Amino acid sequence: MVLDHMESESLEECFMNITERVGPIDVLVNNGHEGLGHDWEEVSGDEFNRQPGNFTGYFLLARWVRNQAVVMKKGASIIMLGSMYGQV
Repeated sequence: MVLDHMESESLEECFMNITERVGPIDVLVNNGHEGLGHDWEEVSGDEFNRQPGNFTGYFLLARWVRNQAVVMKKGASIIMLGSMYGQV
């Protein structure tokens, strides 16, 4: 599956396709980030304004997995990863 974590429609479509194909998601390892790749002193206003899209996708995926687990009355593990720079 291909998705764009910056587009909520892409995330939702992928989530629905996966759950239709394989069933409920038991474990989500969530680490969506669009790294800028340069020092914050060089970040433009437009680049900075894109950053909320990173955590919006991160939140939406976690919420869908959580809601699915609640509706099905089953557990699910949601592992949230993150880094200050989006790089290892």
